[in-house]
Amino acid sequence: SSSSSSSSDSLDVADARRRSNKISQRSSRMRMFAYLSQPIVEVRIIGLVFVSCFLQAINTLDDAPPIVHRGINAIDDVFVYIFAVEFFLRWWSAGRFQFRYLAKPLASVDAVVVILPLLIGGLLPLWDLGILTGLIPPVSLPTWLLSFTTNSGSALLNLRLLRLLKFQRVLTDKNTYANFQMALGMRRIDNVRPYQLQIARTVTSIFTLVSVSTGLIYTAEHEVNPDLPDYFTALYFGLTTLTTVGFGDITPMTSQGRLVVGGTILAGVAIIPAQAASLAEAYLDYQKERSGLGGVIGGSGGKEKQQQQTIARAETEGGEAKCGSCGAGPHRKDAVFCWSCGEVL
Repeated sequence: SSSSSSSSDSLDVADARRRSNKISQRSSRMRMFAYLSQPIVEVRIIGLVFVSCFLQAINTLDDAPPIVHRGINAIDDVFVYIFAVEFFLRWWSAGRFQFRYLAKPLASVDAVVVILPLLIGGLLPLWDLGILTGLIPPVSLPTWLLSFTTNSGSALLNLRLLRLLKFQRVLTDKNTYANFQMALGMRRIDNVRPYQLQIARTVTSIFTLVSVSTGLIYTAEHEVNPDLPDYFTALYFGLTTLTTVGFGDITPMTSQGRLVVGGTILAGVAIIPAQAASLAEAYLDYQKERSGLGGVIGGSGGKEKQQQQTIARAETEGGEAKCGSCGAGPHRKDAVFCWSCGEVL
């Protein structure tokens, strides 16, 4: 009986330890999730995305000094690991490494941006080893696949530009917009107007559309089109295409480039007017709200002025002095009802 009691006690201790470990793990995940959900953390990550995309754009300049390219590559390697750590911490704290977490749009974008370059970069040495040992036939991989592993690759640039969609996370509603303002060091405005939120949404949507379409145009054309040697030239071409200006000084040469340009024009025609219409509607609602308040104030003042005119006219015409119910007066000679309470005179 003593051995059975000791075994039961040991089982109880083991169960208590497992429960304690689960509780501690859950509290650690909750603390990490709360930390990553802070607006200041979101702002810092978005700032790193900005810097990374800008450095990738500079890295497309062929006339930049070699030391600049080497410095950008070194900094970009650090960014790769920072983004990887941030992504896996979010995946662990929010989804406990469950694949359903990756079904979220922004999480799927992060997964492609972070995991794909690391996966390809890790498998390429094994591919080369297989070719050397004769296990894999000597087949050359496509250049677009190899570009994921180089810091100046156009495919990697497109993936980085997709991370600009993170801006939509801080513009979900008025509360997230106010938290974003506070994280930027601005004074928090609790009463955020709908038109202010729509302005931010319009600017970020157009900025994201221009950036992503420019990256796609650069990827499709820079190897064969001498008129698009770098990202900034592609940005100029993307702006003229998106706004349907089309000066004609740069034209796409590949079928992929024409497809991207056609999609960009359709997106510009569909998205920009819709965003502008939403912005105009929100601003008109704000103006109507202000006009309505002014009308209420003006209406009460107009009623008092009308009552004063009625009293003055009644005094001139010598009407009934006062109302028997409320005592208001004087009234006009032909008045049937009191102008103040509405009772019959």
